[in-house]
Amino acid sequence: MSKQPTATVWRRFVFCAAHYLPGHPKCGQMHGHNYVVEVGISGPVHNGMVIDFSDFKQLFEAYVQSRYDHRCLNDFKELKSMPTVENLAVAIADILTDAVRPALFPCVQTVRVYETPNCWVEVEVS
Repeated sequence: MSKQPTATVWRRFVFCAAHYLPGHPKCGQMHGHNYVVEVGISGPVHNGMVIDFSDFKQLFEAYVQSRYDHRCLNDFKELKSMPTVENLAVAIADILTDAVRPALFPCVQTVRVYETPNCWVEVEVS
């Protein structure tokens, strides 16, 4: 029997949110971003796919977008009172990892969050 192939499926999402970084000379004032989030879910290719793109979208919308979209990120404890893009990327990775395990989906591999088109953070989930 041959080894079952694995793949990483990527999907891009966008949401808008405000934040401020207490004590930061420039970002200490409330401002907003159109965050672009790219998520890679890895797993075995079963019946031709790792995860259905529609299920992937529903997962993100239910657990991440519904939580953060058009909100002030400073209001969320998981961002540790400092809603940097780094803390946001880690929080999204944690939220999605917790969400996919009970549903028996493949694992979240990578979360990339763009704060601007030229500035982003990538979190590798172990």
